[in-house]
Amino acid sequence: MKPILFILMISIFSLQANALSFEDGEKAYSARDYKNALSIWTSLAEAEDEEAQNALGLMYKDGKGVAVDMKVAFSWLLKSAEQDVAQAQYHVGLMYLNAQGTRRDTRKATFWLKMSAEEGYDKAQLKLAEMYSSGDGVLKSLKKALYWYERSAEQDFAQAQYSLADMYCSGKGISKNIKQCVHWVKEAEKNGMDSSSLRQQFKLEQYL
Repeated sequence: MKPILFILMISIFSLQANALSFEDGEKAYSARDYKNALSIWTSLAEAEDEEAQNALGLMYKDGKGVAVDMKVAFSWLLKSAEQDVAQAQYHVGLMYLNAQGTRRDTRKATFWLKMSAEEGYDKAQLKLAEMYSSGDGVLKSLKKALYWYERSAEQDFAQAQYSLADMYCSGKGISKNIKQCVHWVKEAEKNGMDSSSLRQQFKLEQYL
């Protein structure tokens, strides 16, 4: 019986050692123990944990605890994106757009950014708005730009609020509306954005 009990105890300790969670990786990362975070998230990512795949991809993308490797970053982020992680979808879209770790593909970039934006990821919403505003990788559409700026601004993303204020102040692709302009300037400033250039350009002090 003793050998059997010994084997069972070893198995239990082994399972406990392997029962590391995504949160354990987060704790290590927050403590700047990147080596340990990398180890934990690699094990989880290889077991198809979508959040770990995203975190691991970002470590390779940012060079935290490991040398920057855009191809490896892209590989892990794509695996995570395919499991509906909005942040990963955003980064995959950017990497396709900027030819990081993969060749530039504006169609795939737009696809993944839209997937992320539709999940409510504010940075993806802002990026789509900017793309539609400039025509970078997509057919220029100020109507679509306005739509995505609004979606992002409604989530208190200061940069989107600033850009939305600019559209309303200038009448760019939309009827000029000083009331809406002032509203979004105030919201952007609440969230830390310096709107002094808009204030001066459109002489907004009288309305604020």
